[in-house]
Amino acid sequence: MRVSKQAGFSLVEILVVLVIMGLLISIVAPTVLNQADEARVSKAKADF
Repeated sequence: MRVSKQAGFSLVEILVVLVIMGLLISIVAPTVLNQADEARVSKAKADF
């Protein structure tokens, strides 16, 4: 049996990580952006 001494990640592993990160960002980004809009609205209401 041959023992591989290669270190590092395979292309498939890197692609899987990128897909997972993309999914997490697509879930979190709208929430964060919406909170910024709500903060602007709250500030505008408080200024009146």
